[in-house]
Amino acid sequence: MNKTRYSLPDAGGPAAQQAGELCSQIAYRASQATFPFRDGRFGVPYPLTDGTSGPIRLPGGDGYLVKNSDGIGSKVLIAQLMNRHHTMAFDLMAMVADDAAAVGAEPFAATNCLDVAAVDSDLVSELFSGLVSACRVARVAMVGGEIAQLGEQVRGTSDSPYIWNADVIGIVEERKLLDGSTLAPGDTIIAVHSRGIRSNGLTLARRILTTRLGERWYEEPLTKGSWGERLLTPSLILTPFLVDLWGGYHSDPRASVHAIVHVTGGGIPGNLARILRRRGLGADLDNLYPPQPEFLSLQEWGTVSDRAAYQVWNMGNSHLIITDEPQEVLAFAREKGIEGKVAGKITPQPMIRVKSKGKQGSQLEYGLSSGAQGLRVGSKVQDAKGEAVSHVRPVFRHRQARCDATMVL
Repeated sequence: MNKTRYSLPDAGGPAAQQAGELCSQIAYRASQATFPFRDGRFGVPYPLTDGTSGPIRLPGGDGYLVKNSDGIGSKVLIAQLMNRHHTMAFDLMAMVADDAAAVGAEPFAATNCLDVAAVDSDLVSELFSGLVSACRVARVAMVGGEIAQLGEQVRGTSDSPYIWNADVIGIVEERKLLDGSTLAPGDTIIAVHSRGIRSNGLTLARRILTTRLGERWYEEPLTKGSWGERLLTPSLILTPFLVDLWGGYHSDPRASVHAIVHVTGGGIPGNLARILRRRGLGADLDNLYPPQPEFLSLQEWGTVSDRAAYQVWNMGNSHLIITDEPQEVLAFAREKGIEGKVAGKITPQPMIRVKSKGKQGSQLEYGLSSGAQGLRVGSKVQDAKGEAVSHVRPVFRHRQARCDATMVL
């Protein structure tokens, strides 16, 4: 059987990641231009060099509010194919709440926006019953939102397609803000085992499976369940563990934490580079969790290299925790039933080295520069179209080729 190599933006591969990073750069430049609008007033933004959540200084110097946005992405298309929607809220809350926790914040309130082609009370009931369960796990109150009927804009794979996004608000003490500034060579990197693909890289996965198995690929069996069931595995919401590990707001930490990486769009190298750039450090990852079998099948069928796979999928690792107290972190993880292990170290050389456990098992190296073609952090360079880009700093998170952005307020 002929194999198709997937790399174009519309296939959700690495080129799509680069396109998304460029959109992220553009979006952040516009966002940064709004920061002076709060000068001299409550709510002055803290300009993170890189990240996914925008800290807003609280009056009295007690810390920051954090606000960030995200969505489920194309995972909803699989839910629509299978007519199974009750776990979608776990992916939604994992994306927004875990991002907030990754900068040290304790998320406490959220809003959501559900765009539908047509109002369907059965669908809404299934989604929102799941939302109650997911918010219980995340310890977040859903305080508002909107359901918008957009019949001409929303398209999908069922009679009731939808797009679901959310915003979360968190709070973090100033001394607990995790911005990468306390990283040091020799710090230990702990990997947290992922249940599966979570909510990123699904466009590429669906294209590969459709080519290999046909339009009803989601019904094809695996050793346990079907392909559709496997890709719908709900994301593990790690927020309570991360918050309690680092202490939450005005609570004592269980271990010293220097940074947390939520492995989403951009994979391990894209997300880890964001926090390494601040101090120009690197990382050696020689003991990551191996990818689940479905990742290896997708690699083989789509002719996806190890290098590209680690840029698109989490490859079995949902979060990285960087610490100088690894035993304390691992002990607390065991106490909470979280599977984690030492995966590597922070290094003085500004390079990410990954001992791949993908199909090729190769040794991979990634630089710390942004994934956007032609862009370097803090530089005056040209973008892919030859237009000047000055002093850009990527803070918006992209999801494959779309520019669904994490807001910086």
